Order: sequence, then C-alpha cells, then structure tokens
Amino acid sequence: MNQRGYFLLMTPLDLHATSDQLVRNYELVRRKIAEIAPSLPSDAEIDIFSGGTPHNADDIPLLGLHLPERSDRDNICDALQEQIDGWFCQRSRSDLDAMLAEIDYPLWSDIQRIRSYPDRRCIDADNCP
Repeated sequence: MNQRGYFLLMTPLDLHATSDQLVRNYELVRRKIAEIAPSLPSDAEIDIFSGGTPHNADDIPLLGLHLPERSDRDNICDALQEQIDGWFCQRSRSDLDAMLAEIDYPLWSDIQRIRSYPDRRCIDADNCP
C-alpha cells in the first residue's frame, strides 16, 4: 500500500473524548468540510485513521488532511485548522450534539481493522478487502 502524507487536524471537542467520540467528531468534520472550508482545494482528502504519536503508547484515532504535493501546502493546512476551530466555536454545544446525533460514523474498532476511513483502496475498486 502506498504511504500517504497527512497534516494532522484536531477539533475543540477532542479533550477527554473516548476513541469512538473522537471518530464521531472527525466524521462530522469530514461531512461538513465544504461548509467549514469552502475554499479547500478539490484534490484535498480528509481521512480518519489509526495511528500513533510519540505521546501515546497505543494507536489513536487521527484526523488527517492529505494534499498532493503543492507549494502552498503549509498555508492551506494552517488555514484549515483555523477554519475548523472557528466553525466549532461558532456553534453551541447543543447544536453540535444534535449534528453529531444525526450522522452515521464508523466505530473505532472498524478503523483499527481497516486502518483508514474511508478505505481509499475501495473507492474505485470492484473488489474491496
């Protein structure tokens, strides 16, 4: 499998969240990305994946922005994180809870099994693992 480079993103809801809550928060970002960042390049991909960091002993849910190589990548990534923060901060907790309750999302155990969501190996494939 090809290795994909990601810029890691967060939401203001991440603190003290369980792994399944993190996945749900991240799926909300994926679903609302056109509203959150309307100027995000069309070739950008937002994925939820299982990965490690130096601060965690085990894999954790991560939200990542993948962009093909481009000269303005760092500017896009920094701006997107600011847009995500601003979008969440402009909404009440009850509004966010209502949006979160309306979406289907994968479970953390599913993401650990497939390693990333959506499973980009299956997007254009006839036979998915």
